[in-house]
This record gives sequence, C-alpha cells and structure tokens, in this order.
Amino acid sequence: MSNIQFFGLYSGLSKIYLCKYSYMFKVILVVLFASLLPLLAMFAYFMLLGQSTASLFIPLVLSVISVSVNILLLYLLLKPILFTSKQLDGYINNEVPLHLPAGHKDEVGVLMEHVQYITQKLEFMTRSQSKDTNLDPLTNVLNRQAGEERLRQDIARASRDNSRLLVVLLDIDNFSQINESFGRHIGDVCLTHVAQVTLNNIRKGDWIARWGGDRFLMVLWNFNNGEPRIVLERIKKQSIHTPMNELLKLDLSIGACDYQNEVDVDILLGKLNECMYQAKQSGSGGIEICPKS
Repeated sequence: MSNIQFFGLYSGLSKIYLCKYSYMFKVILVVLFASLLPLLAMFAYFMLLGQSTASLFIPLVLSVISVSVNILLLYLLLKPILFTSKQLDGYINNEVPLHLPAGHKDEVGVLMEHVQYITQKLEFMTRSQSKDTNLDPLTNVLNRQAGEERLRQDIARASRDNSRLLVVLLDIDNFSQINESFGRHIGDVCLTHVAQVTLNNIRKGDWIARWGGDRFLMVLWNFNNGEPRIVLERIKKQSIHTPMNELLKLDLSIGACDYQNEVDVDILLGKLNECMYQAKQSGSGGIEICPKS
C-alpha cells in the first residue's frame, strides 16, 4: 500500500476552511473530537433514556479543562515542526539562513537536522557553481570526472616515460555511523578533514580526488619502496576535532596498486577495488598494496 494512502485523514481535514492553512487546527479538531466524543455519546444516551443530564455538567467542565490542557501541551510539542516550517518559509522567500536546534535523536530532531543540512548543502552548491567545475564543492579537491581524466593522463605519461606511480583508494570506515551519531554536518567535516590531511602529506605532483561518497582516489609518483606505506600510515593516524570539541578518530581502509606497466584505466580501477575489498576483509583500518600491474 502506498504511503500516500495514509494521508486520508490529513487530506479530509484540509477541506475544512479553518484547517486548510493550519496543521495546528487539524490537531485541535482531532483532540476535541477524540476527547469529547465519549462525553457527547453519554449525553445522547441519557437523553434517549429520558434521564436528567444535569449530572453531566461537572464531567463536561472537567473535560473542557482537560482538552484545553491537552491542546496547550500538543501545541508546545508541535512547536519544533511549526518553527521548522516558518524557518524554511523564510529561507525560500527571503533567503534567510536557517538556525534549527541540533542534537535531538527522535523523528522531529532528525527532520530538523536534515532540513538544516539540505539547505546548507544547497547554499554551498550554489556558491560553488561559479568556481572551478573540476573541483568537488565540499572538499575542494578534484571531483570524480576530473580525477578520471587526470588518471588517464598520468597513466599515459607513466607508460611513455617508464615512470612508477601508486594509485590509492581511501575509504572512511563506518562513515554512515558517523553521520547517524554526530549528524551529516560532522560527516562533511570528516570528509573535508581527510582531504586536507591527505593533501598535507603528499608531494608536489601527487594529487587526490573525491571519488564519491566517503572515498578518495590518490596518485603518488616515483616513490621509494618504503615510502607509500609510511605516507598511508601517517594519514591513517589523524584524528579530527569536531565543532562539539569532541575528538573523533577516523579509521581508513586503504587499497593501493603499484603501477608500472601500460594497462587500461578500467582494469586498473577494477584491481584497485579488489585491493580495497581485501583491505576491508582484513579488518577496520586495513592497508592492502597489490603487486605491480
């Protein structure tokens, strides 16, 4: 059954004039109906029996008080949704930045976090449109399309000059859990941190690209036998200070291919994925360097 079919009550109440533009009125109407229906039924029952309904006066007054208190509490409980809606309306119509509370883990808290994240992402992508289209807007390193083109050029150069290069795939372990535990904003901070740390630990002429999701591709030129693992271990040891002043240790799984022969890019990437799979199989934070192509 489609989820839209569960919108029947909502759609029906939307046809009532007072409820058409207010979700709060819909909630009030439902609370009134659910709370007063038993009392009204009892009132009708007494009337049918021909008995006096005077004894129902006090229960009726208490029910009205109870309904009023319930409506007030529901209004306060619905305040985050109403506030999010108002903030989103200001963002759409007047481009006012959103400032929604974070840290709440229930459905409404997740909703507010996602709305905040999506609007920030939209702003970020809009600003990045005027920048270099070869760069990933979040991490400011090459995006995948530009990275694939750079890799093809480097392979052609390595084949022509008989040079060595190491092609490396870095993957952040348990990245989805980081997003769930700390929020997507912290996930973005982690991605930016990995990109920056990697750039700080490679030489001029080496490069890195955002390969999609939580993966990066890195190319190292003309290294000595011991250098690659030293560089990769140095990157793996990095930790990140989150905006909440929490220290978060990132575990990276790393697969690498030592390239020295002419080989098709797709074949190289296939081997690289196999190396990554072996690194993942060896446990969290593994490093696997495959033999020469």
